[in-house]
Amino acid sequence: MDGKGNLAIMLGLLSNDATHSRTQGVKNVLKEIPDIHIVEEQTTD
Repeated sequence: MDGKGNLAIMLGLLSNDATHSRTQGVKNVLKEIPDIHIVEEQTTD
């Protein structure tokens, strides 16, 4: 991505605590990279 762009986050089951922890971890890292933007979050199973 070369430090910039848009991305989607694919989530696991929302009832799973690990899903929330992983997603928050990704968001925390991305706060440090201002030119990368989350444009979609979608659950999967």
